[in-house]
Amino acid sequence: MSAFALGALFEPDAVSLYEHFARGGRREGIPIAPLSASHRDRLRRDIRNIEAIEREKGLSSEYGSTSREQVWAETHFELTAWLRWYMDDHTRQSCVATRALMVFLLWEGGAPEIGYVAHTLTDFGERTFDDMFEQGDGDEVVRALARLVRTHGSDASITRLKRYGWDRP
Repeated sequence: MSAFALGALFEPDAVSLYEHFARGGRREGIPIAPLSASHRDRLRRDIRNIEAIEREKGLSSEYGSTSREQVWAETHFELTAWLRWYMDDHTRQSCVATRALMVFLLWEGGAPEIGYVAHTLTDFGERTFDDMFEQGDGDEVVRALARLVRTHGSDASITRLKRYGWDRP
């Protein structure tokens, strides 16, 4: 599946990759996550009530990590929305193009080393990131990611691609 065919995965109220990237090739920011208005409102409420979510999920946080996650999610709201979208449907997690897109969005959204900074809100963490490449098709994910980065990536993403040795054709 080409990068632009990913537009078929989006809900109508979201900006497709094609529309977003067509506005100027190398661009600033990331596309709007394909969440409905009600899901976006729920995410905003969840960000404000992150301690309650931790209690609900039976999670314990390190001192200060709750406030760090809240600040991170507010600062990176769109990226947090993408992570929630990705984690809400396991079929998305099996799609090579979607996994490449998520890595690309993490890189472009300023979170190349995600760790567990969004885990309470999205269930996405380091292990999930690693799983994107460990489903028997990691080379395909890398190729799809490389195409996205070469075509639409920032200088930082291009540098990251080279650092990992993934800049092969």
